[in-house]
Amino acid sequence: MTFSRRQFLLNSARAATSTALIATGLVSYSRYSYSLPATAIRPPGALAEDEFNTACIRCGLCVNDCPYPTLNLATLKDNVALGTPFFTARKAACEMCEDIPCVVACPTGALSKQLTNINDAQMGWLELWILKVVLLIKAYVVRCVLMFVQPKAKPLPLR
Repeated sequence: MTFSRRQFLLNSARAATSTALIATGLVSYSRYSYSLPATAIRPPGALAEDEFNTACIRCGLCVNDCPYPTLNLATLKDNVALGTPFFTARKAACEMCEDIPCVVACPTGALSKQLTNINDAQMGWLELWILKVVLLIKAYVVRCVLMFVQPKAKPLPLR
């Protein structure tokens, strides 16, 4: 089969255009692999985010082995690396299974096999504000009481 110069140039232009389109698509989706919103939490035993994204092959075995409807694989609408497992604690929290089936199922070590006790899992942070709120409410109540008991007293400043 012989090609004319015109056919060769047309086929080369088509190949270059296809390659450019595929590269553009890959670059546009690669931005998802660098961010993890505050509401998305990785499964127990997950490595640091960059290491996790490198090690995870997006196989979904951890999601399949989770006995609860907690873990999800990220889709395009999620602001998480495409295909990686995560859960949103406000929708469905991790049930902290004793046998940690998601870690056992991971073939690559993206979920560390060193995690053998679920109580050692570190997933997200919880900040308690209860004491601050209670103190603020008490200060406000004391301020109101003082204003009613001593009508001419100056209100106490809130700190």
